[in-house]
Order: sequence, then C-alpha cells, then structure tokens
Amino acid sequence: MNIIAFAPKVGTAKKKYDYRSFQGWARKFLKYHDQPSENLVIIDNTKRPRAMRAQVIRALKAAGEPDVVALFCHGTPRKIQLGFNRYTLKSLAEVLAWRCDVRVVLYACLAGKGPGPGGDRGFADEIRDAICRAGGRYCRVIAHTTKGRADKNPFCRSFDGEGSSTGGTGGYYLVNRTLLDERGRKVRNPLWPVWVKALAGDMRWELPCLSREEIHEKLQGGTR
Repeated sequence: MNIIAFAPKVGTAKKKYDYRSFQGWARKFLKYHDQPSENLVIIDNTKRPRAMRAQVIRALKAAGEPDVVALFCHGTPRKIQLGFNRYTLKSLAEVLAWRCDVRVVLYACLAGKGPGPGGDRGFADEIRDAICRAGGRYCRVIAHTTKGRADKNPFCRSFDGEGSSTGGTGGYYLVNRTLLDERGRKVRNPLWPVWVKALAGDMRWELPCLSREEIHEKLQGGTR
C-alpha cells in the first residue's frame, strides 16, 4: 500500500504549537501503516493558498498514485488549512482520480459538515464529487463533522463515490451515536462507547482501510 500524509509547517496565531499535534499524528499514521517517514509532506502554511495547493499537487504527482491520502490540519465546512476550499478542488481531484478507488482522510475539524443533508455541499462532499467527476468513481472521503481532536473525533462521516460520475448527496456516519427503536424513539447506540474507546487506539489509523461494515464487525467483537 502506498500512503502519503500532509501536515502544516507552523501553528496559527491562536494556537502557535498546534502544528506539533498535526505532524505527530501524521507520523503515527504512517508508522502504523509501515510507510517511510519521507511520506510525510510538510506544507508551508505561511504561504498563500495558491502556493500551498501547488505544493500538495507536486507531492501527489511525485508519490506515484497513492492508495490513501491523509491530511492533518485545521478545517471548516468550506476549506482546509492547506490551501484548498470548495471552489479550488479541480486540480486536486484530477490528481487523486489517477486511482479510481482512492481514499482521502481529512483529519480536520468540521470538514465533513455542510449545509445540506449528510453534509452535502460541505468540503468533504465537494471533494468526493470533484474526484468522481474527474474519473475516481469509487473514491471514499472520510471527514469529521464537529470540532475536537482531529485524530480521534468519533463524529466521522464517509462520502463514497459508489461508481457515480457526478458524486452524491452528502455522506453517512460510520457509527451513529443514536438509533431509533421500534416506536421511532431515539436510543443510545450500544456501539457508540466502544467506537469512542477504539478511536483512542489504532482504529483511528485504520479508518481509511475499513468499510462501515468492517468497522461494525470489529466493534461488535469488542462488546462480547
């Protein structure tokens, strides 16, 4: 498996040392997957967004069609810290679509949130749609919908290509916090606390390689 990870070079004005967390998580992610340390690309986030985007594109082209692309950085429903927003995704999507089943993991707050159902029209949704339009019809983009530690936030949505040439409408939670009982009332999902605990361990790094069904099977094994 060929995996590449990205992280910012420096912190923000409010959090001067947050880059250490992003870089540290990226290194742990690569180590877990037995990837060389040089597969971590540090993006100079003191540069303008256009320059950051160019650095990401160059690194991806040099990586040789990676199976998994992980971005560790700040995010919002409209953009991520490393230079891309919902309207500047075409060049990124064209590179990622070299693999029709590429996996993109956004270890970034709020990137999985959007104004429409299931995060539709948010950053993660838009990148999935852009990759599908570029030919990566079986891609998958995983992103968080809330603020929180980017490495183990349990509020994770998956946005799947599912063979579409245009994308889709939003995504779905890998594990739902609540379920509906036979009367339509919300009840706690028994897998939720198991999921939260698993994400404190290696599950957070396994995410891009597992389907929702595989995740649930692993979690159900942890409840026995």
